[in-house]
Amino acid sequence: MSATRDGTAALLASCRSQFLDVLVAFARDRGFGQPEWIEGLTEEAGAAFDELVGLKDRQGFEMAKSLTASRISLVHEEDLEFSIVLTDVARRIRERCEHELARLHLRMMRLLDHRDTDSAQSPVGPEAACRGLRGLSDAAGLDPDLRLRLVSDNAEELGHLLIGLYRTLDRQLSEAGLTVATRTRPGSEASRQPPGRAPVGHSGGPMAAFRDSLLPAGGAPAAAHDETPDDLLRLLHQWIDEHCSEAGGSLADGPLGPILPARRAAAVRAIERIFDALAGEAALAVGLRRALAHLRVPLLKLALRDDGLFSIEDHPANRLMRAMATACAGLRPEAPSPWFDRVDRIAGEVRQPGDDIGRALTLALGATESLIDERMEATREAARTVGEAARRSERHDQCLEAASRAVRGLGSEALPAAVADFLELYWVQVLARTAYAHGADSPAYLEHLRASAELAASVTGDADPATRRRLMPALPPLIKRLQSGLDVLGLDERQRNAALLPCMDLHAALIRGASPPAHKRAAPAGLRLRPVPGCTQARLLMHGGHTARDAVAPKWLQGIEVGDWVYLNHGELGHWHGCVGWIGPHRQLLTLVAGDGSDLLLVTFRALSELSEKDAAHLLQIPSPMESCARKLSARRAA
Repeated sequence: MSATRDGTAALLASCRSQFLDVLVAFARDRGFGQPEWIEGLTEEAGAAFDELVGLKDRQGFEMAKSLTASRISLVHEEDLEFSIVLTDVARRIRERCEHELARLHLRMMRLLDHRDTDSAQSPVGPEAACRGLRGLSDAAGLDPDLRLRLVSDNAEELGHLLIGLYRTLDRQLSEAGLTVATRTRPGSEASRQPPGRAPVGHSGGPMAAFRDSLLPAGGAPAAAHDETPDDLLRLLHQWIDEHCSEAGGSLADGPLGPILPARRAAAVRAIERIFDALAGEAALAVGLRRALAHLRVPLLKLALRDDGLFSIEDHPANRLMRAMATACAGLRPEAPSPWFDRVDRIAGEVRQPGDDIGRALTLALGATESLIDERMEATREAARTVGEAARRSERHDQCLEAASRAVRGLGSEALPAAVADFLELYWVQVLARTAYAHGADSPAYLEHLRASAELAASVTGDADPATRRRLMPALPPLIKRLQSGLDVLGLDERQRNAALLPCMDLHAALIRGASPPAHKRAAPAGLRLRPVPGCTQARLLMHGGHTARDAVAPKWLQGIEVGDWVYLNHGELGHWHGCVGWIGPHRQLLTLVAGDGSDLLLVTFRALSELSEKDAAHLLQIPSPMESCARKLSARRAA
């Protein structure tokens, strides 16, 4: 075999290995760690890869990718639904990864010497990944509902992982000498519209609104008057290099300002005022403000000829600033950090002299996005350290939630205080622990349910003589069953008797026909912050016991994904924010990682829902600092 063929084989093997590693990490993060399940995933995804690079025939992949009319009648309805969902998920992921995958696919086609395939047939594409998910679900024996949730609830996270993979592979293949023609990035054509014209399909946002607010009275001049001759542009660029700096310096108010067309003067003045405001924006970390300052001079030059800077929301400059803010999210504002330093170096490259500012912005954006992926992987890795504890806690909370519903189903709020307290303080824990250990359909769980129902029935209704006579012989065996149930909690005899004493006193009063003894209701358990065994840097926030109702999950929580940032405020915890590093397979618990990775918080969806109702938890948005600043400046002018 030639050296070239050896190199090709090595590159393909590396691509295949990294593709499978990403899918395995995705599966393990969702609790699918059994070796036979992982084998089902890697066999199917690996087979898809091999077939698409031409190492095996394509029959298996084509059959897994689509269903012909002749096969549909032979497929169970649930499997057909799963196939449809898989196809839709692959489509959604493809739309999200379109730019990254298209470029990588061009390099892989050069590597394989293929010329007649599009990115829908990529060996590492979403379709191949979804085939692996089918193999995982089959190997794990998931029921129809669970396998549908596996793919539909986690599509965004899988897309995020694949984007990171595609960027990594693209960089590796580029370093291996597989070059491709530069493709126009989405939005770049719009940014090259003639000056003064609004790009088709884009409307003015906060940047355009702020620029327009700086125009002289009478509105914007005609587009033809906004053209800036090339020789004047060169003069203006030279003046900017000599007189403007990251710390200030005004072109609009300088000697050359009066020769600028009105629209260009407003654009330049808008950039200058935005960067002046950013330099003193207390909400931004010092390290981020320092890095953003590098972009002042390049964007001043860009404002002289590029309307897209103001009219296109996903302009590379705006995307770069948003990416820089994301890369620095959660870091301590005043403390030094290597992440600040790396963002600063990336932005500094844009500041270097050069005519192609657009290309410099695009390169910086790619480098910053890689930095975000690196931080995200560190966040996931931190979350993995408490993966088993998180999965156990999610199951425990599910069992506790179901137990609370069972107790509420007995009408506990209407029962005498002594019995209501016993059910809500003790028996809810008995039910939850039994369900955790044996399942909610186990004989032990059903027996505990019957015992609680009999206890509730024993204190309801009229205590007439006939009822009291029937109650007397039934109470001793009932109390014995309740004492036996309390064994689940590890209580000794004295503690068991103390737990049941108020109920027994109530029963004694009922049998005598006397008034029930006074009993003050116990305070509800509420949310509790507790340590995570085996991990000193992690804590768990969840309900400690019975809940009177189910909090309604807000929309932001229903759609939350790994990589999102969450703020919450709780008495024991204080003000806290972190990045989502893991979401449980049942979407009942997530792991938040502090910005510096030093602290972890396992928090249930029920806890976040309750805090959200009190306006003590919400999703943190990370806007573009440039857009955010433009909004503030526009609001001040309007006021």
